Amino acid sequence: SVVVLEPYAAPAVPLEAPEIRPDAFAALSEAEIARLPVWHGNETAQIGDFFRVKGGRSADVRIAGHAGRVKHLGSGMAGGRLVIEGNAGAHVGAEMTGGRIIVEGDAGPWAGAEMRGGVLEIRGNADSHLAAAYAGSPRGMTGGLVLVHGSAGDLVGERMRRGIVAVAGDVGDYAGTGMLAGTLLVFGRLGRRPGAGLRRGT
Repeated sequence: SVVVLEPYAAPAVPLEAPEIRPDAFAALSEAEIARLPVWHGNETAQIGDFFRVKGGRSADVRIAGHAGRVKHLGSGMAGGRLVIEGNAGAHVGAEMTGGRIIVEGDAGPWAGAEMRGGVLEIRGNADSHLAAAYAGSPRGMTGGLVLVHGSAGDLVGERMRRGIVAVAGDVGDYAGTGMLAGTLLVFGRLGRRPGAGLRRGT
């Protein structure tokens, strides 16, 4: 079975929705998923306020439409599969440890930030800070695989420690800045100062 989230109400400001993760849905009914909290600006709302929920008790989740104004989709997930049929907002797959996320459109900034395992596949373009470290953190990505079919922005793989990031198109400036280890593959053009401050890695 598949849990389907169908967007029907556009948020006035981007939603913070770290509860949308397949490993959390595996033990929940349709009604319980709809009641999970999201942040709409500084107010608490529920998933059901913005998505029609169909199905439950499955770690196979599909968002049937664009979610470009929804942040933290799949953040911290440890297993299961999340497919986003359109765009995804910032922080998709951040700090995930397992499972697979497929974004069929573009991804916002900080996709896969500090990722520790699993697979993040972006079939469009990725914004800046792909698989990078958050401000003040000594390490970015420490495991897993990130695949981008299009291009990516600045600071791809910043302070990366382990794992593989592969970008089919171009990347912006400072790709691989401060890398400690891991592999960054770019099949298009590099921006300015790739590998600045690199210690190890490829």
